[in-house]
Amino acid sequence: MQWGFRWYGEGDTIPLTNIRQIPGMHGIVGTLLNKMPGDVWEISEINALKASIEKEHLSLLGIESVAIHDAIKAGTEERDHYIDQYIQTIRNLAACDVHMICYSFKPIFGWAKTNLFYQNKDGSFSLLYDQAVVDDMEPSEMYTLIHSQSKGFKLPGWEEERLKKFQRLMATYEGVTQEILFDNLSYFLKRIIPVCEEVDVKMAIHPDDPPWEIFGLPRITKNLEDLKKIMAIVDSPYNGVTLCTGSLGPIQKTTWWRSFMP
Repeated sequence: MQWGFRWYGEGDTIPLTNIRQIPGMHGIVGTLLNKMPGDVWEISEINALKASIEKEHLSLLGIESVAIHDAIKAGTEERDHYIDQYIQTIRNLAACDVHMICYSFKPIFGWAKTNLFYQNKDGSFSLLYDQAVVDDMEPSEMYTLIHSQSKGFKLPGWEEERLKKFQRLMATYEGVTQEILFDNLSYFLKRIIPVCEEVDVKMAIHPDDPPWEIFGLPRITKNLEDLKKIMAIVDSPYNGVTLCTGSLGPIQKTTWWRSFMP
């Protein structure tokens, strides 16, 4: 196992020089914030990210995340085009010696929090999700809430260009049930995992955050049963799971993650 720290690029308020000082830290889990879901990550862009990390004597251990276009998740007529784009990104990452992708398969909201600067009793800060706040909101207000707290920082999954078309996004998912969403994930994995095996890139799906439905949108990575079902779609070590404590923590029986350990 290698220790990695998530870093959002040159605009991150935490510089790599600080991350390098963490004892036992091997590298970075990075991303390209300028890429929209569906864009191909070009080799030149990936190498530029790698170079910025390696000059500080750290390694690019993986990516969180290469966002999946809504056409794939909703199963529209355009999905094969965007799966082809995704496969090209997988090949490009492999060509740059990057071999892990954390990804999510959630409609519209990749993750949701109600407070990005919650102060804990010890004075530290963390993200917070309060269901009572969400219960009093309309779905379209969620972006406004997140954007108002981001202080201009670009957040993966909350791309302004995409969420400005919120009503169109909601219409895209009209009629998409849990069963349909799962079938669309199955279609996606059956297309990409053979490529992942060929070029040695492991996929790790991120659990739902929070691990239950919000705004009536379907969720399919919310518990152990969901994740086992996903891993059974393609029985391969390249079809894996991200063990995120922020997502799995709210589930009562939090020790079930041991089911994934050898």
